[in-house]
Amino acid sequence: LNGRTKPKFEVKLWNKNAEILAEMPRTTNISEGYNAALSIANPKNAKLWDMIQTIRREECLVIKKVSDDLKDKTKKESRKRRNDRQIKHDTLRSLVSKFETTNIHDYMTECATLFNL
Repeated sequence: LNGRTKPKFEVKLWNKNAEILAEMPRTTNISEGYNAALSIANPKNAKLWDMIQTIRREECLVIKKVSDDLKDKTKKESRKRRNDRQIKHDTLRSLVSKFETTNIHDYMTECATLFNL
C-alpha cells in the first residue's frame, strides 16, 4: 500500500460509486431528518406509549402530505432548480462511470469542477 496503513474502514464500505451508477440516494439525509424530528417531538426519557402516540401523529401528518401532493402534482421546487439538479446528477453519474478508465488527476479535477458549479 505504498507505505500507507490499512484504512480503518474498507473503501467499499464508504464508496458511493455503485450507488450513483444504480441511481440510488447518495445521502441518508431523509432518515437523519426524520430521526431528528422524532427526537425533538419526544422527551428525552419518553415512555413507550408516548413514542407510539408520536409515531401515530407523524403517520397522520405523512398521510395528509401525501394526499395533498397527489391532489396537487406541482412541486415546490422550481423547474430551473429541478433541471439544474438533474444536470448535476447526470454529470456525476457520467463521471463515476468513467472512474476505472480515467487517470486519477483528471478524475479529481473533474470532481472539483463538478462540486464548484
